[in-house]
Amino acid sequence: MIVSDILRLTQQEVANVLHMFDKAFSPMLSSEIDLDSYARKLSKRASFIIVTLGGHFIGFTACYVNLEQSKIYVPLIGVLPQNQRIGVGRQMLDTLKKVCCNNSINIIMLEVYKNNHKAYSFYIKNGFVKAEDRGEKWLMSLQLGTNKTGNVSYE
Repeated sequence: MIVSDILRLTQQEVANVLHMFDKAFSPMLSSEIDLDSYARKLSKRASFIIVTLGGHFIGFTACYVNLEQSKIYVPLIGVLPQNQRIGVGRQMLDTLKKVCCNNSINIIMLEVYKNNHKAYSFYIKNGFVKAEDRGEKWLMSLQLGTNKTGNVSYE
């Protein structure tokens, strides 16, 4: 399994990823948004972590890095169903945490549907807490600590 560093994707690359992973989300992404329009938005502002296995995409994370507010917002974490529960999501979160540490970012934020119990449990297991009730979703946050030298750490 190969986990990329944080990178930018073209609009077409983002669209391909969104269509490939559409059914990996609950509910399906296409039932909530127009995938091609969303790909346009993500390609302009978001950064990505891509996970491959045997040369095939098996997971991705989209994120918005806000250095001024010292936060990363994650609108999407997707792992193909046949590749879930083998550590792909955890590795992407670890990569995000390293990005945070390298950029003095101390908060990771994301939303999860309240009825997506599998995703919610994954985030809780990985240290996220509920920050805000947003109707059908929870806004969740992970506060990263600082070590004795004042640097952001997550260990």
